[in-house]
Amino acid sequence: MRVWRVVVAIGLVTSALAGCGHSPRRGLHAPAPRLTFSYNTSQPLGYVDRGVVAHRGSIAVHDIAYVSGGERVDGYLVERPGLPRRPGIVLVHGSGGDRSELLGGAGPLAERGTVAMALTGPSAGERRRARAGAGAFLAQSRAVTARDVIAVRRAADLRAWQPLAGAG
Repeated sequence: MRVWRVVVAIGLVTSALAGCGHSPRRGLHAPAPRLTFSYNTSQPLGYVDRGVVAHRGSIAVHDIAYVSGGERVDGYLVERPGLPRRPGIVLVHGSGGDRSELLGGAGPLAERGTVAMALTGPSAGERRRARAGAGAFLAQSRAVTARDVIAVRRAADLRAWQPLAGAG
């Protein structure tokens, strides 16, 4: 029983000491930099529909592209042609992926009457590596994340713009 008291006492002292001696100058409690997702909403979308690349029953898959932050974003627009204007859903791949892996999920959404846009985010071709330390790596990661989020926001701008492929 006495051994447990000693172990608990050592644990309490260690925990108390772990909280001492830090300095805010070292950035331990500094707030993380905020990401900014602002962009020029008046920038032309540069929308291009390269045509239907596949049919899956009543669903048409269009190969599309638009501009986000000066970069071309490739996507697939998946829809049931001939329906009146309807809601849109933007699908974005995970790390290392691209728009093609999202077609399996986009088809059923389009069958239910939505327009699904499957995008290849700007980060898909980005190689992240620690350059000059962790700080530079984190700065690069924040910039890439912001570019991807803005590309999705531009997709929403595109969806709000008329006409889209097959949309009336």
